[in-house]
Amino acid sequence: MKYSAVVLVLAALFAPPASGQNLQVFDIEDFIDPALLQLLGEGKEAKPFGALSVATGGAQNLERWGESVPGVSTFASLAGDLYYRDWQLSMDALGVSPSEEKPRFGDRFGLQLGRYSSSEITLHGKEGEDEKVSRLLMRKTLGVEFEKRPGGDWGHALILALDLRRDGPRTSVLDVVGGLTYTWVEAGQGDEGHPRQYLSFDYRTPIAAYKRGTRFAVGYGVGVEYVRGKLQAGAIRLELSGDLPIPPIGKLRVAWTPAYQINRRALYDEVAILYVPPSASKIFSQWPPWRHPS
Repeated sequence: MKYSAVVLVLAALFAPPASGQNLQVFDIEDFIDPALLQLLGEGKEAKPFGALSVATGGAQNLERWGESVPGVSTFASLAGDLYYRDWQLSMDALGVSPSEEKPRFGDRFGLQLGRYSSSEITLHGKEGEDEKVSRLLMRKTLGVEFEKRPGGDWGHALILALDLRRDGPRTSVLDVVGGLTYTWVEAGQGDEGHPRQYLSFDYRTPIAAYKRGTRFAVGYGVGVEYVRGKLQAGAIRLELSGDLPIPPIGKLRVAWTPAYQINRRALYDEVAILYVPPSASKIFSQWPPWRHPS
């Protein structure tokens, strides 16, 4: 469909992440304006729309949930999304290979179900000026993740997320673009029987864009965590990243993300380079096949 490319471009440019405790450099943005989804169908006959995204690369001191993997790690991420009306079904898989035998993040598989909604906001301008209308886009997500731990066993986590994005005329007030996420992680070795819990606010937005697709973005994450029966401050994380397109084979993303773990008084410094091939779209646009004979 001719709108597929528009949807994917807007999703890449304006998507807030749905991540726990901090942003993750290997996540591919999947937040889509629900109004654009309506363009992909005709009323009640709206067709499903799917996209497949891949990212691979390496990072120094890879970070997740305020933890850091010492040394250099390589990773590959695969994400698939199916959109239908105001619903989104997502699956993702992540493989991480550290260069040193130290505690690490395990391989991960996740499944998420999201629901979109939007509301209009009227902005009252100065006397004599027309009123401006903007929209607040929302996505509520329920997800489950299965992850292989360093000891070889598998654990799981439950995730509740609310992603927000303001769309419309800019004002002098800072636009709200970000996500609030609660994550519950099954207790593992060393957790003294207590499951880990994280509550975080994350944000990412473009700050500059140029012709041919080059862009720069900034993001941050801040949160609290409940670990080993203690409630404590989590990490404060800054992200500066840039995308360099390499037509027609995709793009490179370079990110520098320092994070300060408050309770440990420690600064982690993550540097990552990703290769992101072009996203495959419309893979479900002709589903079910019996309704679209060739």
